[in-house]
Amino acid sequence: MRFYECMLIVDAKTKEEDVEKLLKKVEKVVAKHGGGGIKEVTRLGLKRLAYPIDHKNEGIYYLVKLEIDPISIKGYEGIMKLSNIVLRFLTQKSTSPIPEPSVKEEKEVKELKEEEK
Repeated sequence: MRFYECMLIVDAKTKEEDVEKLLKKVEKVVAKHGGGGIKEVTRLGLKRLAYPIDHKNEGIYYLVKLEIDPISIKGYEGIMKLSNIVLRFLTQKSTSPIPEPSVKEEKEVKELKEEEK
């Protein structure tokens, strides 16, 4: 198993449920090829794009941390390419394991989520 980080840019009009469905589909593919899975998903929020992608000027950014077999990464990227809600994605191998969030970091994340609402 290796550790990966993936940055997703999703269409700004996409509902949260659609992103969750996409990530569940990814979980199935990863589990099918030998375990691992999505360890953490962080919603970074709505941001203006540097240049239009498919005539869209804004997108919602997500950071997805994965632990999967290198063979499964092709299946994962195939799902991302075929998805009509993903504008762009970039998957990069991480050099170290995904650290567990500290209590302080969890509180900060909760505060940020409350501010977004």
